Amino acid sequence: MNKPEFYPYVLLPEEIEKIKIEGIPVPEIPVLPVFPVKPKKKFLGTVILILSIVVILLVSFKIITISYTYNNLIIALAFFIGIISLTAMVFEILHNGKSKKQFKIAIKLYNELKLEQEQIKEKKNKAIDDNNIPNAIELYRHDAISKYFRYSYNKIQAVQRDHTVAQNRFTVFLEQYFEGKILENIRIYHEPKELDYSPDFVIKLDNPKVNIAIDIEEPYLFDGTKIVVKKNRAEETFNKRYRVTNELRWVIITFSEEQIVTNPMQACKLIGHTIDEILLKEKHSALFDNTEKIKRSEIPGQRELSAFIRNKHREKYLAAAGLIDGLDFNPALTEELNEETRSAEKKDIKNE
Repeated sequence: MNKPEFYPYVLLPEEIEKIKIEGIPVPEIPVLPVFPVKPKKKFLGTVILILSIVVILLVSFKIITISYTYNNLIIALAFFIGIISLTAMVFEILHNGKSKKQFKIAIKLYNELKLEQEQIKEKKNKAIDDNNIPNAIELYRHDAISKYFRYSYNKIQAVQRDHTVAQNRFTVFLEQYFEGKILENIRIYHEPKELDYSPDFVIKLDNPKVNIAIDIEEPYLFDGTKIVVKKNRAEETFNKRYRVTNELRWVIITFSEEQIVTNPMQACKLIGHTIDEILLKEKHSALFDNTEKIKRSEIPGQRELSAFIRNKHREKYLAAAGLIDGLDFNPALTEELNEETRSAEKKDIKNE
């Protein structure tokens, strides 16, 4: 999946996107195997046994005329022939019994496959008919989505995190419209998949079970009097969110900080709309009938961040919302940072 270019963006599992787009799946009818052929009985052992008995009888009539020297030898030979013939007979019986058993199993399997084929034919015909009925498609999607999220990764840990002033303010709106469903200060850790993810907020639904992570991205951070820019982290963060979405079966909504500061209700409307899209119900969207749709804003690159820092873009929208009174910056540090961003800007222009 390509990295998004605008805020906000919603990451849904690819399987959910597939369910929402496609109709009721039409099963393929399996091909029946060839009807089992009844195995032929083997009579070699019986023939050998009969011949052996005939030979032994003939020899027994002639044994009187034979000298005593050869008497024991003939008896031993007859005994040896009898053992061989009996062995051949036993193997014949076992082989015929095994073949008969295998034939019965093959017949049973064939009948089961034939019954399954008939059942799949009925399902196929029903699916074809139901795909022409909107209510049937909606019911299928609702059940399929509920079943998918039923197995979403649900083990979370509590961690201590400090929210920004913008996030603290946004919490008030989240609690107002999604009361009792908001979790904060949590961590999702899946050791086998090597996934460690800490969203800013989580909206946890119970029926059906759906976990929705809310992330807020600031253009740059304040560390005391310093400005901190997250460098080369955007792609890594997005890849992690993408993996959490598809491998752990979560939904992730990402806003810019400016969006939740200037339009918190519009941000909540998008969250409500996303929930309704998942649940296929118009429950939360109705709360925002008079609220406009949130406007997209481009995800800033290095040049835009450079301009934001020089113009104190973040400070301005936070101050306009009454969240800060103003911050004192270290001019030398700010100038040093601006030089770095200007250099990056020049490189970008040269590459373009």
